[in-house]
Amino acid sequence: IHVGRGVLEIRIESRIPQKATPIIVYCQGGGRSAVAADVLTKMGYTNVSSLAGGLAAYQAADLPLDQSPRVE
Repeated sequence: IHVGRGVLEIRIESRIPQKATPIIVYCQGGGRSAVAADVLTKMGYTNVSSLAGGLAAYQAADLPLDQSPRVE
């Protein structure tokens, strides 16, 4: 699901109420997702990962990408 970094703290608990749900956060370069993962951990989420290097590194590794439309 898409939750923008600017509204993460406001929207995440209604989108993912279970704190043990596995969450992988990502952004283009990896910086914002690292901050988001830290915020989520401080909010009590216990199974949070950040995609190292972001989407750019993922694509550079030639890994598959599902480009389905976002679900808001």
